[in-house]
Amino acid sequence: MLRIYLDNASTTRIDPRVYDSMKPYLTEIFGNPSSVHSFGQAARNAVDSSRRQLASLLNCLPNELVFTSGGTESNNLAIRGLAARFPNGHIITTAIEHSAVREVVKELGVHGIEITEIHPDAEGFVNPREVESAIQKNTFLVTVMLANNELGTIQPIREIATAVAAFRDAGQEIYLHSDAVQALGKIPVDAMELRCDLMSFSAHKLYAPKGIGALFVRKGVRLIPQVKGGPHEKGLRPGTENVAGIVAFGEACRICSREVTSDFDETSELRKHFEEMVLERIPGVRINGGDKRLPGISNLSFNALSGEALLILLDQKGIAVSTGSACASGTIEASHVLLALGKSTEEAKSALRFSFGRFNNEAEVEQTVEALVVAVGELRRND
Repeated sequence: MLRIYLDNASTTRIDPRVYDSMKPYLTEIFGNPSSVHSFGQAARNAVDSSRRQLASLLNCLPNELVFTSGGTESNNLAIRGLAARFPNGHIITTAIEHSAVREVVKELGVHGIEITEIHPDAEGFVNPREVESAIQKNTFLVTVMLANNELGTIQPIREIATAVAAFRDAGQEIYLHSDAVQALGKIPVDAMELRCDLMSFSAHKLYAPKGIGALFVRKGVRLIPQVKGGPHEKGLRPGTENVAGIVAFGEACRICSREVTSDFDETSELRKHFEEMVLERIPGVRINGGDKRLPGISNLSFNALSGEALLILLDQKGIAVSTGSACASGTIEASHVLLALGKSTEEAKSALRFSFGRFNNEAEVEQTVEALVVAVGELRRND
């Protein structure tokens, strides 16, 4: 049976080069990086080296990076860490954020922080002018994702940063956070150019293992730690560092710095080929999201079909795809992202996300389209 993985937006397989880099830190270089003896210092040197690799990819200072367990923790630390300083403040967010931002903001709203939610246009893009118009005297945080995990739409973060900077220049203490988990490794992410104050990342989206991530904290931004413990990671993230995971993250960043352009081009071609074939061979299919998308994400709605039923049929044929956010898997609720675009509940429930990556090829795309044609035909005959 075919075994084709097209759910790279959920997680990626570990690049063999990344796996090789981390193996010694699981068995040989096992010291605690906080220890002063040679075992510990070897581990500390590895952590410092990986921090420099990530900083090089992001064009930031190494001491502006805090290692965490992943994107969810990074988002929580950024948002809660600021909210603890502004208990009567105001947060601006969007209706298409990942649950790792969405649920945190919702909870803060219950506890007295004012929340404004900006809706995107019909193609999935947030208007910077709407964000700017929503800023109030007590707004301390704007949080807008860099690239959407369901649609792949790339948000105008640079323009939003300019609007936020204008209020800061006028004397207001206001910060910009971006969930960049889905973007890192897929497109260039330059901290200096984007001008965010805080950005969240997760290694398992760029061919490294799960359980390791990072938060960019621009120099001068003060956060309240959300976990109490030792002085690790400048006191912002107590706990002994995941050395093997950090080394893997650093190696993934090193590879990315050399291959992000070729990966972008190759993955874009796969997605383009896939969408052209699907639109040509299957009637009643619509592409969700505008043209400015991540290279590997294709979100398609299949008229009058259940996306979940189609997913199950494809899985039976050995092809792994998604109905949207992996964190919403196992539910039959309509995607909040597609609903925010103005899609009906039926349209939202008919959608599937196909996400391509470094290890996919053209033959897999063509085999997937063949299986998709058969699966759609089966469902429509039985409808």
